[in-house]
Amino acid sequence: MSKTRNTRNTRNTRKRPTPFVGQAATRALREYWSGRPAVLLWPSFTRTARTVLEQLTACGATVAGVVTATGPDEVPPVVPDVFSCAERGLDVSPGDFYAWLDDPSPALGSWLDRLDPDRTWTALGDNFLETGDLFGRSVHGWRRPAWSEWEDKTRIEALWQAAGVPSPRHVVTRADDPALAGHARDLDRGSGVVVAIDSTRAHYGNATGLRWVRDPQGDPRALADALRWAGEHALKVRVAEFVEGTPCSVLGLVLADGVAVFDPIEIVTLRDRNSARLTFCGSSTHWRPDPAAVQPMREHVRRAGHWLAANAGFRGMFSVDGLLGERGFVATELNPRQASGLGLRAAWPDFPGYLFQRAVQEAVPGVADLSWQHVETTFRDAIRRRPSHSVTIPIPVAPDRSPYAKVVARGREQIASFRPDGHGVRLVVLDPPSADGLYGPGTAALARRLGRPELESPAESAAERPAESPAGSSAESTAESRTEGPADQSPPGGPR
Repeated sequence: MSKTRNTRNTRNTRKRPTPFVGQAATRALREYWSGRPAVLLWPSFTRTARTVLEQLTACGATVAGVVTATGPDEVPPVVPDVFSCAERGLDVSPGDFYAWLDDPSPALGSWLDRLDPDRTWTALGDNFLETGDLFGRSVHGWRRPAWSEWEDKTRIEALWQAAGVPSPRHVVTRADDPALAGHARDLDRGSGVVVAIDSTRAHYGNATGLRWVRDPQGDPRALADALRWAGEHALKVRVAEFVEGTPCSVLGLVLADGVAVFDPIEIVTLRDRNSARLTFCGSSTHWRPDPAAVQPMREHVRRAGHWLAANAGFRGMFSVDGLLGERGFVATELNPRQASGLGLRAAWPDFPGYLFQRAVQEAVPGVADLSWQHVETTFRDAIRRRPSHSVTIPIPVAPDRSPYAKVVARGREQIASFRPDGHGVRLVVLDPPSADGLYGPGTAALARRLGRPELESPAESAAERPAESPAGSSAESTAESRTEGPADQSPPGGPR
């Protein structure tokens, strides 16, 4: 996208008449995929993979095969052929799947050529696939390395500075820098510091690449532990002041003629008062922050999108994560990919959103050339009309316990409805909703009722937090602590 188009994004408000965005995009996607054979490349066949399979089928494609690291039993029987690394005795874990696809075994090439000798299949992978060719077959919507490098938490500061996006006070240096402890003490303004590591050895999402040190001055052991952890997992580290505020994300979409930016979403994150661990629980579009804060946030994200487009050739969805506090919004990381949390699927259940994102990346006519103004307005209106959330608290409960609990969040009673979901509980609804729509306080209150009294949300102060007693059976009140978020969910932005 040229700089001329960037300028037009902010100055030209004329909207040419176009069909309804969802109908126009869906029609273009059906024209592209109808009759096209596809092969899915997925580390394990998750709920997201099933959604993509359904969207491809709805758009007229034939899913002829699946390549996966795990067993074939996970793949629905509607798919006729499966290449399973596990079944073939290949030592490829889901975490190693992307690297393996960069240099796959000849057995995969033979399998593909036997089923697709003319090499007409189109390959489609998940958000992290950076392979553009699969034995002579194109990979639709693969992630370009020039885009993914901006997900590195130690590199992103260069983008924030270039695009004029505010961020916390920080230092980026080598993980073995002997001055790191001093930097951390200097940056602390009373709430501690956050230690973030680079992505040289692995991708870190859902707060797994972060450590919060609450008192660098008074607790040198905690600081030393965090810096030692950073040195074991990364080459570079970013130490920043801990900013009090609501964890949030703003998603954007780079199209041919400009950048659409949507409303802020809440990233539901709980804090452990004892260990200072941060637990990602999901996201919510119910949040309604002060309108005076929303517009500057969205303009920061728009500038970031323009910078990505002009300097990295970026196209598609991205998200800017950060915190909204008393001093305004500060950005902490960028996800140059489709991150979770937008809420479009809840608003438009039948819209093929995953294929839409991939089509924008690949400049598919009828999708990538949609007006940014129309996409922005239509998506925002649809999501605001039908707000949604996806929140899972990593606390196991007995399957036969009552699915309701009375909780007190910020001095107000709510009824929390929930259900067991894997190794945790999925929050169904909070009634009545809070005035500002925040789900974090109610989520923290429910966590305390379920036996985790040490968990709190950023929106709660010690004075506001009631001394709630655990509810339910003794098995529930002594549930083991888990520190990870939902297994099949990315943070917003994400995996986030």
